[in-house]
Amino acid sequence: MIPPRARGRIVQKNEDLVLYGPAPARRIMFIILFLMLGGAMVAGFNPETDLAGTRLLKTIGFAAVLLVLLGAGGWSGVTGFDRGAGTVETISSLFGVTVRRKILARVGEIHRIVLQKVVLLQSAPPGGRQGVFGNLFEPRSELIRLFLETDNGRIHLDEGGNTDVLEQTGVFFAEFLNVPFSSEELEP
Repeated sequence: MIPPRARGRIVQKNEDLVLYGPAPARRIMFIILFLMLGGAMVAGFNPETDLAGTRLLKTIGFAAVLLVLLGAGGWSGVTGFDRGAGTVETISSLFGVTVRRKILARVGEIHRIVLQKVVLLQSAPPGGRQGVFGNLFEPRSELIRLFLETDNGRIHLDEGGNTDVLEQTGVFFAEFLNVPFSSEELEP
């Protein structure tokens, strides 16, 4: 699935460290769902019936859904750009506890920031979109992707459908890393 907007939020920690990751709205939504469904489960829980017979499997399934919601609400993945250490790395954490760190590239290896526009549809389908929501949503005709270009290839940073947001993000990182910014267009 292609996100409708760029996922990124830029947080500048100091002059040499910038974190780029998702806005907290999605995580908050999962926590709210967890609290609502967990509250409903606790309010309606009866150990005599819910832990016996065929209801036991349903109770375990519902608890598994709650654990998935809790995990999705607590999981965070950001990309850290650290000029002081000279690295670009992904940092994955669960409720603020770092689970994994992976160096994507050295800052000196990055040659440029590339904004790539991929044309998905040359023109709208005949007759337009049909159905109840046909007039509310336009078909996505292009995908915008942001890359870090290195000697070893391109590193995917973000993607979405909003050219302006991703271009501003790309220009920011080009200035931060002191590398050129360029854009290109791919057609089918």
